[in-house]
Amino acid sequence: MTSKQWLNSKGKPVSFEEIMKDVEKENAQIHVGSDSHLIGGKWLFATALCVYVPGNGGTFYYKREKFLRDEFKTLYDRIMKETTLSILAAEEVKEIAFTDYENASVEIVIHADVAICDTESAKYHAIVKGFVSSMGYDILTKPNAWASSSVADKVSR
Repeated sequence: MTSKQWLNSKGKPVSFEEIMKDVEKENAQIHVGSDSHLIGGKWLFATALCVYVPGNGGTFYYKREKFLRDEFKTLYDRIMKETTLSILAAEEVKEIAFTDYENASVEIVIHADVAICDTESAKYHAIVKGFVSSMGYDILTKPNAWASSSVADKVSR
């Protein structure tokens, strides 16, 4: 498990094993996204791990990390950190789901906080899409990337 604590949707600490109980539900889909905001001179990054079971709704878990403002001087730096954090969370799910739960069939989609056009982040769309795809994950970008642009955005403020 990574060093930062996962929290449930109510902000209470939860073990990764507890999260995996939701992940192992039949037909569960995992959507992972990250976002960041500058708060009090530090960047607060949040990664949301959303578990959705079609027809039964879903829940989410998140973790947050703070970094000094100077560590991320450009939008590109932040977008790549957000994407990396999402991939690391997805890898954590895969490692446990496919090791501890022999018959687990987990669909994981990375949500990236970049748009294809009309925003400052659009110039990084192809780079982020290529990065995520090269790691073996499907990707959603704005306006469809709700795990990053809605869930992670909310818990990163």
